[in-house]
Amino acid sequence: MKKILIFLMSAAVAVSCSDDIFDVDPSGKVSSETRDEVAKEDPDKVLQGIEASIYTHYATYYKNDLQWLTGFNGFELAFGMAGQDMTLLLQHSMNLYMYINDYWQEEYTPTFNVWNMFYIPIATANEILATATLDASAESETMKAYRARALTSRAFGYYHLINVYQYPYSAANKDLPGVPLATEETLGQNLPRATMEQVYKRITDDLDEALRIFEEIGYDDTGSRTDFDASVAAILRARVALVMEDWGKAVSLADDILAKYTLVSKENYNNGFNRIENVPSLIFGFKMTADNCRTWATWCSQMDPYMSGYAGMWAERPIHSYLYARLNPTDVRRGWWLNKTDNPDPDAATSGYACLLPSNLPNTLASGVKARSEYVSVKFRSYNGDWNNTDLIYMRAEEAVFIKAEAEAHSNIAAAKKTLKDYVTTYRDPGYDITAASLDDVVEEIILQKRIEMWMEGALEWLDRRRLNMPIDRRDDAAMTAAGVANNHIYKAMWEQNESGMRFQLPRSVVIANPEIGEANQNKTN
Repeated sequence: MKKILIFLMSAAVAVSCSDDIFDVDPSGKVSSETRDEVAKEDPDKVLQGIEASIYTHYATYYKNDLQWLTGFNGFELAFGMAGQDMTLLLQHSMNLYMYINDYWQEEYTPTFNVWNMFYIPIATANEILATATLDASAESETMKAYRARALTSRAFGYYHLINVYQYPYSAANKDLPGVPLATEETLGQNLPRATMEQVYKRITDDLDEALRIFEEIGYDDTGSRTDFDASVAAILRARVALVMEDWGKAVSLADDILAKYTLVSKENYNNGFNRIENVPSLIFGFKMTADNCRTWATWCSQMDPYMSGYAGMWAERPIHSYLYARLNPTDVRRGWWLNKTDNPDPDAATSGYACLLPSNLPNTLASGVKARSEYVSVKFRSYNGDWNNTDLIYMRAEEAVFIKAEAEAHSNIAAAKKTLKDYVTTYRDPGYDITAASLDDVVEEIILQKRIEMWMEGALEWLDRRRLNMPIDRRDDAAMTAAGVANNHIYKAMWEQNESGMRFQLPRSVVIANPEIGEANQNKTN
């Protein structure tokens, strides 16, 4: 059903400091009082487990049976489905209402899940920040590192929340209500919605302080690719710099990131993005094991068409045909999606190959092999067919290339074009050229290449459309039709960013339980 009504739930999901949101005991073993006593003697003993719960949460969290909205990768899938660049081939209920941007209302399950997806780790980060300052050991490098990672984690949560629960940031919108700002200093309090400007200031302050601490202690942010380190803080801060049109800051941070990482090469582009050690540009991810894998509720179940998960049985994940058509024949990224001409289904020779299958999928051929559809993604493959060992990829350094190019375009178009062309020709398409000349056209081309490169990573397409106030447009295009490219969206519509469906309402349970919000401060329909 579309509406999974969330009945009058307890204050556990309120913005007040409840057991499940702002007064979390992530260890599940000791009370906060006992934990504080232990922390005074050995803070690291307490904080290791608390911090680890953040990373596990972002890999495995889901509620109310929404397995497609599992962890941060589920957030990527949900808002990728809500965008322009991924299509739905069947009108099945699994993602349909997210796909048609009609799953944003207060009583629906996604808003509850997204709210908790980010507020639970925010609460945990606040506990770390409170605990890591309890005694003299707070000035140790270990405790400082905990604080810096917690600040980065908190900023990560607020960055995504403010984009979901309010319209794009602008001078006209900066005073609109954003989300409640819980910190280590507000434990136990009911909190009102802060303005967008206040939320972005909190994000900026947290990231700037985190980066200052990381630099002070000389933290090696490439030693581990699975924590909220300085590179995560830097790329988040660069995203915020784009929002604030602080172009110089964005370029500087992007350069810092690119100096640390080796980018994925043309020869290694099609490795499945499934093992941390196989992605040299990985900034942030999660190491999956049999102990934390949730089988059906996993990224590879949703994305790998050759696994016996959702994507392999009936919920295929194709790229929009119009976006695929923008790829040159010489672009190696064509290999991320099936195409009967130059990247056919490997089972096609024995089982036949059906493209753009009709709505009676799944279609099992005589050999027992399901015919896979044209444009279906093979970018994210399971590792050796084993979802227990298929790692999660959240952030790659390649994003910094596009951040740098976009920021450069606002002061030096030639430099921006060079940054983009150098990257694409070196790493993806030796035949690429950029002919755009005006600022708007150059930025559009940068975003286009980013949409291709970062397809289904970090919900970046959706977030960039948000930031740039770009509509989601799935309608037929006359030029594409004339070129013989059929539109493979089954729901052909356009949404402007200021429409009701483009921002979520706060969960009904939160509105009811927190008197500082209440009905008067809910997001209204237009």
